[in-house]
Amino acid sequence: SSLAPGIHFASFLIAAPFTPMGTKPPLGFAGDLVVLVYFLALASLGVMLGGASTGSPYGALGTAREMMLAMMVEIIVIASLVVGVIHIQSFDLGRISSWYHQSGPTISMIIAAIPFFLALQVQLGKLPFDLPEADQEIMGGPFMEASGPKLALYKWSYFAKQILLASLFLEIFLPWPKTGIIPVDILINLIKVFIVLIIVGLIDAVNPRIRVDQAIRYFAGIWVVLIVAIAFALIEV
Repeated sequence: SSLAPGIHFASFLIAAPFTPMGTKPPLGFAGDLVVLVYFLALASLGVMLGGASTGSPYGALGTAREMMLAMMVEIIVIASLVVGVIHIQSFDLGRISSWYHQSGPTISMIIAAIPFFLALQVQLGKLPFDLPEADQEIMGGPFMEASGPKLALYKWSYFAKQILLASLFLEIFLPWPKTGIIPVDILINLIKVFIVLIIVGLIDAVNPRIRVDQAIRYFAGIWVVLIVAIAFALIEV
């Protein structure tokens, strides 16, 4: 579908004002976490629509893999953030970040940070989890028929996704340091994002792509860590 790249790109543009990036989200409100998750899911739908419309078996396979990863990984991201929700009884991302910044590290939030960081590699389409695209196996999967402006929208979307998800990770699980001066805090966040993306890039550079069955076992292990984090959050640790 010609609308698929636009849906993918627009989802991140709309999600950005609901994401803390060094300061509270510009459009943050009591349920902004729910809205953010909705648009992240909509972005995955844009990739699926593009792949399904190619008429190619490679596109169909890439779409199936994207659907599998979306179902398993996005719920991991949500569950990681729910640990903060349990602590403050609110879906307000700005409040979660402010609470953690003021209260200091807790066992449950430290444990919850691990699954979120591990999910980053998948969400950003980096090795060893670039299963939907997998150029050497399925010729780009859902992107194989995209070119010119459509391919550019997909690429720009992934650049935006990198900044958005890295900022979300840092503001919720590593919200230090903060000066209270908004321009300075935004700059600090960008520096931290740059460091996180370097780490993600290094992991991408030194790892081979894993098989789908290996990915499923990997996500199952992440869920064990998440259950421990949620259990600690429920007992307020």
